[in-house]
Amino acid sequence: MASLNKCLLIGRLGKEPTINYTPNGQPVCKFSIATDDGWKEKDGKKHERTNWHNIVIWGKLGETAKKYLKKGSLCYIEGKIDTRSYDDKETGQKKYVTEIIGSTIQFLDALPKKDPMDQRAPEENMNQEPITADEMPEERTHTLGAINDDLPF
Repeated sequence: MASLNKCLLIGRLGKEPTINYTPNGQPVCKFSIATDDGWKEKDGKKHERTNWHNIVIWGKLGETAKKYLKKGSLCYIEGKIDTRSYDDKETGQKKYVTEIIGSTIQFLDALPKKDPMDQRAPEENMNQEPITADEMPEERTHTLGAINDDLPF
């Protein structure tokens, strides 16, 4: 039986992205985005709910995300859902974290910060194509196994 693990999200960052490096120097960018859901009851009463999603982006793609995203940025993320566990240092209890491992990102609401090496006109930057992990050099991309091997916990 075949399976598929794919997630597509459009949302706004809740805070500034952070970037850290594994002991072997691999960059990992983390941030959360909010997505909104709304519905109306039969009596016309409106409801809204916000869901928060933890995003993890590895390698050069993560460095690019850190460079161009900021709190409040609207972005499109494509990736896979991953749940990992760890032992809480204070309580010793097993904790679970669900994250989206991003493989594609598109910046939706602003021009990228001006790169002095980028000779394109500003309007060309606005119509950019999504950036994917597949477009990164092979030594900078990961499989899930390699990601878990690089985690310091």
